[in-house]
Amino acid sequence: MLLLILAASLAYCQSDRKEGVTLHPTEENIPVVTDPRFILHEQEVATPWLEFTDLQGYTIGVNEGARNDMIGMVTDLAVTPEALYYTDAEYFEVRVYDFSGNLKTIIGGTKGVGPGEFWFPARVAVTEDGERLIVGDGGNSVEVFRRQGSTYTLEHSFRAAGLFLSGDICVMHGHIYTTGYADELDGIIHKYTLDGKHVASFGTPYMATERIVREKMSSQASLGCNGTHRIIGHTNWSIPVFTGYSDTGEEIWRVKFADVVLAPVRERHRSGQGPTVGNLSASIGEASNIRITAGIPSSAAFTVTYRIRGENNSGRHHFFRVDAKTGQGEYLGWYPNWHEDVSQPSVFALDTERVYTVSNKPYPQIGIYRRPDSLPQRPTPGSHP
Repeated sequence: MLLLILAASLAYCQSDRKEGVTLHPTEENIPVVTDPRFILHEQEVATPWLEFTDLQGYTIGVNEGARNDMIGMVTDLAVTPEALYYTDAEYFEVRVYDFSGNLKTIIGGTKGVGPGEFWFPARVAVTEDGERLIVGDGGNSVEVFRRQGSTYTLEHSFRAAGLFLSGDICVMHGHIYTTGYADELDGIIHKYTLDGKHVASFGTPYMATERIVREKMSSQASLGCNGTHRIIGHTNWSIPVFTGYSDTGEEIWRVKFADVVLAPVRERHRSGQGPTVGNLSASIGEASNIRITAGIPSSAAFTVTYRIRGENNSGRHHFFRVDAKTGQGEYLGWYPNWHEDVSQPSVFALDTERVYTVSNKPYPQIGIYRRPDSLPQRPTPGSHP
């Protein structure tokens, strides 16, 4: 069976080349990792790492009811020690909940580009003290809100490099970090002050002849800030490598996920037309993206996940833990993603106490659950207290 799959894949790739198609990422864009301490493998584990039927906690969102009781389109989720925040692109707002699922605050609610309005709230981050809320809105607008009592008011906004529809945002120690490609900036991770002043850019942009490819492949990224060790974690959706940078842009460590096969991005060239770049679309056995699971910035480690597609849209979500200081990690396990008609929730965030999930069927919901014993807080090999 494996030989048949390989033969079919080879024939498909050869067919692509005949039609003027280049598959990305190309070899020169995949960073090399040779130290076995930083090469992580999936392991054969018979039982799921997470059983959703056993989780105890609360769910947010109803099928029918008042607007504030329903969930629209969840685009991002952030947690602090006190609250959960999520961006809703259907209702054009950011909502804040406590850990019992009680709604505390709504920011926005009107579509637009004026003060307090959102065009497409795509990303959210919160400072360690909870005093400022940062929203990546629309294409590349960053809006900074200050907490005043029980709500947040707009402090200012600025334009960042890249697009938040595929990029990411995080915040730590008084600085905002975003991802995105820009010709004039030498990097794909961009550091700003809270008032929007550009400080630095770092990380290697994707190398390609066509600008559209450089922008597409550089922009599709996941970002995480670890305030304890001042490390910015970065993954590209299409490259099986997780990189940790210092807050000054120095590469600290590099981790490779050795077993994942990522869906290729196709760059097509047709006679008389400019190049086009496709979207990620995983086939059976491939992963559609690698992302950093949100967590509290003061935690000791990052959690990184990818989903392998199975038959009939089933599959498995695989999880790894990577120590923020050392870059050494371990495989945590997997949980199933069944057919879309009975799909499991997706884990959007983890902390030492809870698991936070998002599901869209049979209607949108957010789950806040007690972290079960099946998700132990084990020390990572090579980590230090």
